[in-house]
Amino acid sequence: MSTRRSSSSGRKGRLRAAAVCAPGLEELCSGELEALGIRPRPAGRGLVEFEANARQLYGANVWLRTAARVVVRVATFRATDFFHLQEHASAIDWAAWLPPGHAPRFRVSTNESKLYHTKAIAQRLHQVSAPPSIGEPEQLFVVRIDRNTVTLSADSSGQALHRRPWRTETGSAPLRPNLAAAVLLAAGWDPTTELVDPFAGSGTIGIEAALLARGLPAGGEREFAFHRWPGFEPGSWASVVASIEASVRAASDRPTGPILLSDRDEGAVAMARANAERAG
Repeated sequence: MSTRRSSSSGRKGRLRAAAVCAPGLEELCSGELEALGIRPRPAGRGLVEFEANARQLYGANVWLRTAARVVVRVATFRATDFFHLQEHASAIDWAAWLPPGHAPRFRVSTNESKLYHTKAIAQRLHQVSAPPSIGEPEQLFVVRIDRNTVTLSADSSGQALHRRPWRTETGSAPLRPNLAAAVLLAAGWDPTTELVDPFAGSGTIGIEAALLARGLPAGGEREFAFHRWPGFEPGSWASVVASIEASVRAASDRPTGPILLSDRDEGAVAMARANAERAG
């Protein structure tokens, strides 16, 4: 059987990564990556691949408004049975991706492959990496087996990026913040112009617009999974933090138009106000 294997390292030690987004948002997500100085490569529905150094990987998690999470390719290989799955997986340096005291969690999906039982696949991977959690914090690994090719990726985001920390109150049928950001980007909204949302609900579109106008990252101050990785680079993270401060300063020097929200439901207006305050 022919095999193909690769690791997370791209050219000259750069990481092979991918941004996961809702299907249809690939072009917008690619545009955001390009704005960060990263060359994207669309890789199918809801997926944009790219190579990055540590700083760029950290920055992608901070600045991508349309993505759900960012993963790093750990290994790619072919496997048509459990023996070859475990053989290749046992060669992975799991310690590089598992923080001390953490257990791996495998999210498995398959398509047109001889290995198709997702729970059995996860069990075999636990046997060569570490046992499932019995109360320890977890590191997520995303496993995709497509036509017998296994792609194993480490989640660098932690909590999904569309789960904004300021969004604790929502009404019925709430709009995901990353989709609200996509609406603004697709519309080409200019923060110097007025924005009016007469059906504001809990304020998602308006708050995403305000964060964009203020030069603030959509996720605010939060911890990411990569912060706990053994290879975390504090200096690269400090550079990303400095880029946030520079973005806020630059935005403060630009004129901005008013952002006006309204809703016929008083409860929705109260939720929008509370969410906006939490968003800063």
